[in-house]
Amino acid sequence: MSAIFFLLLTPVGVFQGKIFDSFSREPVPYAEVRVVPPDVVVWTDSTGRFVVAGVVPEEVSVKAERVGYEPGFWSRLSTSGEARLFLVPRSIPVAGVTITASRLGKRVCPAQPVTVIENRSGALRGTVDVSGVLGGAAGVQVQDYNNLATVSIRGTSAEQTLVMMDGVKLNTALNNQADLTLITTGVVQRVEVVRGGASALYGANPIGGVVNIITPEPERFGMAAQAGLGSFGRRYLRAAVFGPGRLNYFVAGGLIRADNRWTYRDEYDSIHTRVNADISRQELLLKCGAGLGAPGYLSLLGLVVAAQRGSPGPVMFPSDSARLKDSRLLAVIGYDLKETDYARLSARFSHQRLWQNYYNPDEYFPANDTHLVHQTGLSLNQWVEPMPWWRSNIGLELTADRAASTAVGSPERLSRGFFLETGFNWQIVQITPVLRYDLIVNNATPADSQPFRSTYGAFSPRLGVVVNPIPALSCYFGANQSFRSPTFNELWWPRDNWTGGNPRLKPEKGTGIEAGLGMKLGRVGACRFNLHRSDLEDLIQWVADSSFFYQPVNIARATITGLETEAGFDFQFFGLDISANYQVCRSGEKDLPYRPRFLAKAVAWGAYQIPPLSETGAEPAEICRLSLTGSAVSFRYTDSENTDTLPGYLLLDTELALNPLATVQSFRVKPKFIIGCKNILNRQYESIKGYPIAGRNVYLEIDIGL
Repeated sequence: MSAIFFLLLTPVGVFQGKIFDSFSREPVPYAEVRVVPPDVVVWTDSTGRFVVAGVVPEEVSVKAERVGYEPGFWSRLSTSGEARLFLVPRSIPVAGVTITASRLGKRVCPAQPVTVIENRSGALRGTVDVSGVLGGAAGVQVQDYNNLATVSIRGTSAEQTLVMMDGVKLNTALNNQADLTLITTGVVQRVEVVRGGASALYGANPIGGVVNIITPEPERFGMAAQAGLGSFGRRYLRAAVFGPGRLNYFVAGGLIRADNRWTYRDEYDSIHTRVNADISRQELLLKCGAGLGAPGYLSLLGLVVAAQRGSPGPVMFPSDSARLKDSRLLAVIGYDLKETDYARLSARFSHQRLWQNYYNPDEYFPANDTHLVHQTGLSLNQWVEPMPWWRSNIGLELTADRAASTAVGSPERLSRGFFLETGFNWQIVQITPVLRYDLIVNNATPADSQPFRSTYGAFSPRLGVVVNPIPALSCYFGANQSFRSPTFNELWWPRDNWTGGNPRLKPEKGTGIEAGLGMKLGRVGACRFNLHRSDLEDLIQWVADSSFFYQPVNIARATITGLETEAGFDFQFFGLDISANYQVCRSGEKDLPYRPRFLAKAVAWGAYQIPPLSETGAEPAEICRLSLTGSAVSFRYTDSENTDTLPGYLLLDTELALNPLATVQSFRVKPKFIIGCKNILNRQYESIKGYPIAGRNVYLEIDIGL
């Protein structure tokens, strides 16, 4: 009788809720949820939702757990409505963001101009630095100077493209470029390419866009090693150990050697050998993180790179004895604090030391220049979600650049930036306005003049609108204003009888608009189309006066319009990835140098897979994969007067990946063999005039994972 009386007094109903990732705000599927009372265990579905039916009181306590997350505890939760609960991931990227296109941490839609190149897709195989993988993204150009490579986006220059590693800027203040040959693929999990002006998020320089190199996060305990051999004396070795848990760690190191001696034909069809293009590089990465109780997470990243290489120069004026020595030291300390389920604070402190020595014993043009740049950064970000349809991120950034150079002396730059990014979601519409203000102060005491100080500020607004009329279709509209700061070389280059810097230079400015359409084609693929236009002003050019004295001045304007498309299809056993870009980059009545109007790349692949024998839901074992890659670039002018051109070219590459022990359960170590050939047709081509790129070359790589 007492039991019946108790049941009559206890409410009978349903308690339901949804569990989200506290950083990405994405649902967490298949989490274990324990509800007390009535002490019932359920699991979230693929959308993060859970339901407890039966005898449910007015208040309950909940415990939720899932691999990769800190356990979550909530007490005295009301059962009258749907609960929104958040789990803190144990592995948080050092940069504190998951998608470079927004610092709110939200996922981008297919219509937005963002490309993510994943290491696990095999895109990084057969390459020793990130310059070999970026050319596949629409609107992206890699400039290859034989042992030095830079990147540009949407027809802008390398100085107008921001390169980052885990959100830390790699461009040096001396020339505002980032050398991609010093960034090994062994420390890369994925590369995010964001096209379009992004000064509203990252301050100075990303007029064309942003390349963010994301280092790996450990997903399991294990070790991995790679060894490779290739044409022109290339050999490399990489190794890594990693593990998740309360203390996450990822340690990776590698080295590469290459002679890089290949033959090429000059304009008179004579055969020559490219010399002094050898390289030797070593790198070590340490990344770790630890949870400081449930709300806090401390992370550390350290990177050391050292390189010695030849500097061959253009074939018209070769420098057969010039040498470059480089070193980079990068350290990042981060702290993320979950204040509530709807607020978190992130802090990052970073320091870089970049050192380079250029030595040329040439009899007529000797040089022995040393450049040392220190870059120190501090950023604070406060993220809040006042309402389910409203998110905001307030950020404060401070960056100090100091140089000690035998060429430009000891200039300094202090940059202070404040930004506010807000996201509003209403049904099928997402609106994301961003506003940033940067205040930049330059100081220098050139040896040939008096101390000089300049200060300028820049407002950088951006607006993005996403419309999803149906789940498979999305539309994107965007507008932005961005700027580039003059480099130390442009400001303070020492004056002689022929050249000199200009400390009164203004920042370059860019205004861009774009529209995009994205479509998801079920589970087999997606495609994207984007139209964009950028108007650039106050462009810096070195111009001679009446006495033939060259000095940089703000005189140029340019207009860039273009159409981009990307498509990917995966039918499990075969697939196709396509990217293409048509652009018109004009300054007055002339095309900008080294801006081809058409670029395209296509990758077709086929795979032999064996379905799993017993494990339900397990992925098929891939025994082999064969891919064929084609790249096309149209002709381009090499000078501002459009009097000289480089011809277009078509390249074909192929690769075969073999995993013969993929289905053998008794072997924990399963080596993978990769055999590839680049430039099958043995084309001779150049991306920069005077710098011929290697012809047909082959490589063999062995990957071992445990």
